[in-house]
Amino acid sequence: MKNLISFLLLIACTGCAFVATLPYDPAIKGNFTLTDACDPSDKTKELLSYSISSCQYGILRQADERTNPPRIEFLRNTLAKAQLPRLSGKEIIVKKFTVYENGRRSAHDTAVGASGGGILGLAIASILVPGSCEQPLDKGGYTTTENPNNDGIVVLELVLSIDGKEYPVRSTAIGNSNPETLIERGFLKLASDVTTKLASAQ
Repeated sequence: MKNLISFLLLIACTGCAFVATLPYDPAIKGNFTLTDACDPSDKTKELLSYSISSCQYGILRQADERTNPPRIEFLRNTLAKAQLPRLSGKEIIVKKFTVYENGRRSAHDTAVGASGGGILGLAIASILVPGSCEQPLDKGGYTTTENPNNDGIVVLELVLSIDGKEYPVRSTAIGNSNPETLIERGFLKLASDVTTKLASAQ
């Protein structure tokens, strides 16, 4: 039990000392207004559940300090670089922008090891086996179709509003590389996804 508690504390501190560096060119300015209307909790760090029986166990919502620049500035710069005519003179309202690191498989394996095996280990394994429950897709979860091997995954959820119309974007980066690299890949995928969505929107 002591080892399991130590593991939970370690998970809660994931990314404490490291910052993912994102591409950013401050010289590029957009001819639009970007308004941050996100819930403040979107940009604070939180381990969604400490209960091993919860489907949210192993999901960590990341704080704004996890990246340089902060996510809103990265988004502003991304849209400015895209130079989309339909954004000219518009107000773009950011209604949601969350970043989750989902390490359910790692949490599963580590919790089983920390239990010391035996009956307790088998019980934990049965609860945490990947795919044993549906994770909420709006809070860092994923489907077995998009991540069949239950690898580490970063999930970014963005909702923009332009002229009263909402544009939701959900982007992921999957793999077992170090967390900083995975987060960088996630943000690059989001940049591509949001640009494509806005460029093709009617």
